[in-house]
Amino acid sequence: GGQSFIVCSGRIRSFDGTPLDTDVTIPTAASATPRPLMVFLHGWGNSKTEWESNTLAGNGATQYDWNNAWFASEGYVVLNYSARGFHMSCGKDTSGYLYSADTTCSDTTGEESWVHLGDRRWEIHVAQYLAGVLVDAGLADAQRIVASGGSYGGGQSWDLALSQDQVVASTST
Repeated sequence: GGQSFIVCSGRIRSFDGTPLDTDVTIPTAASATPRPLMVFLHGWGNSKTEWESNTLAGNGATQYDWNNAWFASEGYVVLNYSARGFHMSCGKDTSGYLYSADTTCSDTTGEESWVHLGDRRWEIHVAQYLAGVLVDAGLADAQRIVASGGSYGGGQSWDLALSQDQVVASTST
């Protein structure tokens, strides 16, 4: 371990166009690509930063050797994103960001930017879609993807495992 890494930040449009606040941590050391992918899913009301750190030890407690920095140092590409309807993924945050002032967020049919309470057709589909973007970009290995999270994100990690490599499709309501 001990590889250095970079963090790329931005908003990526999900399968339905909802912009999701996303960080991708990429090891900088030369190695075979694609790499294994770790997807971190945050707890209810939290954001992409819940499982992020600049150090391997993280916060010294729940994040100790269990964060984007640690996994990237071990050669993984790491995906952290704020779920739809939370923080800068069409929610609101302490910086003053508010979805109602964000014209890229929508509540129209087909682009439903609000929280869907862990609904597989939305929340699980989003995780699968974002992982697919990294696989399609040649960064992540489709055969070596793992998800982890706490609380709300832990439930979604379990739901991803139960998907057994089947893409969960959304339906319009």
